[in-house]
Amino acid sequence: MSKEGIVEQALWAQSQAFIRGDQKHLLMVEYDDLIEKPNEIMKKIYDFLEIDFYSHNFEKIENTHREIDDQWYLKDMHYVRSKLEKKSYNPKSVLSSTTLNRYSNLEYWKYSDHNYF
Repeated sequence: MSKEGIVEQALWAQSQAFIRGDQKHLLMVEYDDLIEKPNEIMKKIYDFLEIDFYSHNFEKIENTHREIDDQWYLKDMHYVRSKLEKKSYNPKSVLSSTTLNRYSNLEYWKYSDHNYF
């Protein structure tokens, strides 16, 4: 999360695409929306990608393309649970107050009248 780090680079690049008006190439998917209305959100994703939609079974999910996490030094970073359900941790239990403050209120895709960068 340093100024030259991958998180900052990704946030900057994404924000620039929104500022330039490249939203037609970006689809933001909110975690809560995906959990609460998965079929609707998946349909939206398929429409965005212009591919045919097919129904998914969110009660029986299989990850057939698991990435090796050793390179990231983050155990189970790409672990996929077998059922779609909300699972949230309190951010304060894993992130410092500095980090929480730094990345708060960056949902610029929700508020077109705000310029965050």
